[in-house]
Parts: sequence; C-alpha cells; structure tokens
Amino acid sequence: MSRQPALGSFLGLLLVLLSGLVSSNAWSHTRSQSLSDWKPGDQKGELVGRFSIDAYRATLLYADAGAASPPLPELLARHLAQEISAEQAGEPCLLQSSEPASAPAGFLAVKLLLQCPQPIGGVPVQLRIDALFRYAASHVHILRYQAANGDVLEQVLNPERNTARLQAAASERRMLALVPVGATHVLLGPDHLAFVLALLLAIRGWRALLATITAFTLGHSLTLVAATAGWITPASAAVEMLIGFSIALASLEAARHHGWAAHSSRRVALAALVPALMLGAGASAVLTVACGLLTLALSLRQWPVAAMALGFGLIHGAGFAGAYADLLSGQRPHWAPLLGFNLGVELGQLLVIALAYGLAWIARRVLTMAQQRQAIQQTLAALLALGVYWTLTRAA
Repeated sequence: MSRQPALGSFLGLLLVLLSGLVSSNAWSHTRSQSLSDWKPGDQKGELVGRFSIDAYRATLLYADAGAASPPLPELLARHLAQEISAEQAGEPCLLQSSEPASAPAGFLAVKLLLQCPQPIGGVPVQLRIDALFRYAASHVHILRYQAANGDVLEQVLNPERNTARLQAAASERRMLALVPVGATHVLLGPDHLAFVLALLLAIRGWRALLATITAFTLGHSLTLVAATAGWITPASAAVEMLIGFSIALASLEAARHHGWAAHSSRRVALAALVPALMLGAGASAVLTVACGLLTLALSLRQWPVAAMALGFGLIHGAGFAGAYADLLSGQRPHWAPLLGFNLGVELGQLLVIALAYGLAWIARRVLTMAQQRQAIQQTLAALLALGVYWTLTRAA
C-alpha cells in the first residue's frame, strides 16, 4: 500500500513546476511540422497563402541544395514554388509569386500568390502541398483556409494525403482536423512514450490505472489550456529538461513498487548526485535545487503514483502546449482545433496503454516469472538511463 508523500515531496514538486512554468521564454518541444494560411485575394480568382515553418526544420532543404545554396528563406521560397500547386474545375491555377516574408523569431515564412481561372469560393480549389515530405517521412502540414464568408477549414496533410479541398467547413470538422496531429505527437514522441510506460510499470490493478490516467490527463490538459490562453508562458528549456527528469523519477518510483529499492543511504547519495550533475550541465540554481529536493523526497518516501502523474502531467502539458503553439506560428489560438489536438493526445495515450497491456498479456503467457521479472528490470533500467540522458543533455 502506498504511503502519503511527505511535505518535502510537495515542496519539491511545487518548486519544479514553478521553475518550469514561470518564465518569459518561448516554447519548444517541436515536431516536424509546418503551417499554411490561405484566403481569397483582392482580385478575381486570386488565392493568397502564407507558409510558416520552424527555421530549424527548414534546414532539411540543404540536403539537396549543394555547396552554392542561396540563403535559407530564398531556398524555402524556391522549394515551395515547385512543391505547391492547385487546380480548379480541372484547370491549373498559376503560381504568380513565392517570396520570403517576415516571421516570428525562430521561424521562416513565405508569401504565395496563385491565380485560378474562376472566382475563389464559387468553385472549390484542390490545393496540393508536397513541401518537405520527401525529407521527413513523419512530417505533417497543417493547412488553414478562411473563406470569404468567414468560415474556416483546417486539414492535416501528410505524404499519403497531400491535397486539400478548399471550401467552408463546420466547426466540428475544424475540431477533428487536429485529432491525428495530437495522436501523432504522442506516438512519435519518445519522451512521452517513455513516461507513460514508466507510469504503467508503477501501478497494479484497474482502479490504479484509471486514477493515474485521469490524473495525468487532468494535469496536462490544465497547462495546455493555460499556456494556449496566455495565462502562463512556459520556459522551453526548463520544460524539455523536466520532461526527461520526470521519466527518470517515474522509473525510480516504478522500481520501488517492484521491491527493488536500494538502501536508504545509497538512495540519499544518489539524490545528492543528481543536482551535482545538473550544475555541471549548466542548469540554473533554482532548477537544480528544485530537482534535488524532489529526488531526495522520492528517495526517502513512497507516494501515490496518481499524485506523481498529476504533478508531472502539468509539465508534459507545457510540452504539448509548445507543439500546439508551433502550429499557430504566432497566430491567435483557435479553441475548436485545440480541443481536437487534446483529444488526439488522449487517443494516442490510450493506444500506447492498450499496446503495452497487450504485450504484457502475451509476456505472462510465454515467459516464466523469472523471465518476466528480468524483462521489467531491463525495461526500467533503460527508461532510467533515457531519463537521465535527456535531463542532462537538455539542461546543457
């Protein structure tokens, strides 16, 4: 039976959350993704677009650019001129211009102008975007189209589905457009997968599973909404490091639940080693003290997994907020797509849990008890190593 956490556990967790969430820095936690906004132009048949992408992701274009490549903004504009096309009623829309545009710090933007044969809105336009798909197989593109009547359509494009039909859409469809993006963010995010797996190894029984999932969902939903609304501005570097830190501590807690806790003096020595390594990696003093206190509290007392899931869910929610902010690329938040994105995150987590329990069911039938115990030990050791590695490298 789990004992209630000591007061020091709560103080350490509070300091971690404050150091990770209270800052004026920008978000990170990006995935390979891009965004474009489209609307009818001032002239008959004109379609105006703005393509945005993280500048780091755009460097993929250098793979085929050669030694005498132009500046990255111009290189992106040339790439889009070749990879974006449209047609209306079977007739092509002609690309009039593809030029670099101003963008927020850390992003690149390109303004595009296409001339279609008929008025935009009267006849739907089939817009095809192949940008960057051949450089990153998991790249996704978020397309947003605002019709003349104010209706907004949002679609997710990928290498298999790279064409959008530009026409008005209902709010429900806009909400569902980002469901696969949220799910993909979890399924292709090794740090989130590692944390969920560590939590699963720390709990037993359906009641504990339900409580832990609910707590983690509540935690990351709160910070996702708060960050999107602008109530808090998470520090990207701190959030990234704390996500790695959460994996390491969740792995240690799971090991304790399996009866593999070390002698108290060794646990205290390990807890003292963590802040020393963090200082050497360049972490701030406040963050180092916060993580050190939480490590020490967890090394001395056992606390409910659901409480840990709630606390670290707040941190992971800041990471999800960073991914959603990248989709906005400086635009104002849209609440229907945010709901779809969060729903996708939940579906992705449920899929991971289902797969993990399926593998566990198979393992119990093909492995002996000794083999099962060894498999759990090796998994937790790997998760702990990943958590420590991500913590230190992201702190640096």
